[in-house]
Amino acid sequence: MRSRRIYRSEDAAAVIRRSQISLLSRLISRVFEAPDSWCVKNLDLSRLTGNPGDRFTLDDYPHLRAPLREFDYRGRRKVLTCVGPEQTGKTMLELAGFVWTRRILPSGALIIYPDDGLAKQIDRTKMRPILEADPVLGPQLAKRATTGAMSYRFSDSITYYLGSGSPITSLSVPLVFCDELDTWLEFGGQESPLTGAKKRTRAYDEALLVEVCTPRGLESESLIWEEFRQSSQGYFHLCCQACGKLTMRSCDVHNLQWELDDDDRLIPESIRLICPECRHEHTEDQKPEMIRSGDYVHRYPDALATHPGYQWGALVSLKKSLDWPTIAEAQLAAGSSGHYKAQLYFYNSIRGLPLRHGGVAGKRETTIRKLCVPTPVKLAQRWIGVDVQADRLYYVVRGLDQTGSTHLLAAGQAETWDALDSVIRRHGVNYGILDSGYRTKEVYSFLKSRPYLLAYKGNPHIGTAWKISEESRRLILANPDRYKVELLDALYERLSRWRKEAQAAERIHRPAPPRKNFVYLPENPDREYLDMLLDVSPNNKVKGGHAYDKWASASGNDHYFDAEKMLLVFRDYWNEKIFPNLKR
Repeated sequence: MRSRRIYRSEDAAAVIRRSQISLLSRLISRVFEAPDSWCVKNLDLSRLTGNPGDRFTLDDYPHLRAPLREFDYRGRRKVLTCVGPEQTGKTMLELAGFVWTRRILPSGALIIYPDDGLAKQIDRTKMRPILEADPVLGPQLAKRATTGAMSYRFSDSITYYLGSGSPITSLSVPLVFCDELDTWLEFGGQESPLTGAKKRTRAYDEALLVEVCTPRGLESESLIWEEFRQSSQGYFHLCCQACGKLTMRSCDVHNLQWELDDDDRLIPESIRLICPECRHEHTEDQKPEMIRSGDYVHRYPDALATHPGYQWGALVSLKKSLDWPTIAEAQLAAGSSGHYKAQLYFYNSIRGLPLRHGGVAGKRETTIRKLCVPTPVKLAQRWIGVDVQADRLYYVVRGLDQTGSTHLLAAGQAETWDALDSVIRRHGVNYGILDSGYRTKEVYSFLKSRPYLLAYKGNPHIGTAWKISEESRRLILANPDRYKVELLDALYERLSRWRKEAQAAERIHRPAPPRKNFVYLPENPDREYLDMLLDVSPNNKVKGGHAYDKWASASGNDHYFDAEKMLLVFRDYWNEKIFPNLKR
């Protein structure tokens, strides 16, 4: 006989009451309220480790109010792009928007992090603690069925979180979060993870794709910046406390001005933020009100309905770790004598922008890359050129082939003279040339036991391309502008000129002219090396600035370019003073 379960009337009534209470609770929790005001009232941060307060407040993140409102995507499909430095509220924006959608607009959601490890870490340290503190979502986490392998199955929604390298083709959801997409994993021959993420929302008339990221590296390489350029391009502006206008973008750190002491050290109390319109000088104690009365100014406001974009820099931060002296020090480090990494940090992590290098990449980089060829196995000579700076030595190693052309073998930085010596021995360098205009005594001390190395010093007034100094037979004086023009010609003109000559010879059935004195690069040149070549660009500050002799460094970060110039000087010295003697 099949057993039957008999319920008592009071048990059935209790079940009904619980169902009614549960339904009423869900209905109350879904009463619509805008994301910003709802999060201020309801978002509990008490379980987050290291959080300064128990409740979410926009007083700490005034710049998050406008992008947070964009999480209301009812009645439309849109993309939300947010760009800013680290530790300025990007993760808080994602968490607040996520919890609001779980409570007010429950649906399927997908969160994509750079990799699975980071996905698990953020879930453990940030996402789950906030969910546990929520009065509606928290109790559901106690049920084993709610928490899956990198997923949450609440009563009215499901959320997946994973790394950018994980397969997502089977998922279809109206809400997708793309976290730090400039560091996403890419797989050759496969669909871009961002393209795949965008496809997940195709089945929905109401959908939101959220992109939040600190830009990494150069503008030409930054995926988040490419997305931002397609958006409304809203920049957060601080409000001048004198004229009352939104005049200062939070990414425009050049509005900060200060004084240096006799040792060229920053005087913190001298720092002022200058309004570019009324020239009012703000002190840092005015910063909170400047930020809280600030707002976004959109370059393309018509795009707000479908692709709102928000960018902010470190000037929006109310944290001590990003105070004005810290920002000023970063700008000083990235100045004209700053190193590439310092400039990357300043642009990416202070300004919240990709590094541009004056916008010089583009066509000139394409032209330079035409010089990329396989490196020959046999090379007649190996030379090194070294640009000496205050705290490091920038070197370029080239190999000479049988045609008189050279091939880039290495480019890098040595922090000590011993490290440079190791580079020389590792690459089997035969000859070299070192800049002696800086740290002169150290340069000559290094040359003393290495007779195959020469010193270099630029001098535009010697009346010739180069000559041996009368003071020392091991010092070569050279006209820097003369070799700058030659290097630029080798990078941008020589190959094109040879091809035209070869085509002309072919038309009259003659052999093509030999390739001589080319400056070749390997098939995959280092990004930093290319950027330093590209940093020397047309000078729009002078008349005729497009002529090669007028080109100048855009940022001072041209150390490999200078090392290459020195190698051209040494090539001429080799051809006149060394090679003829070898032929005998």
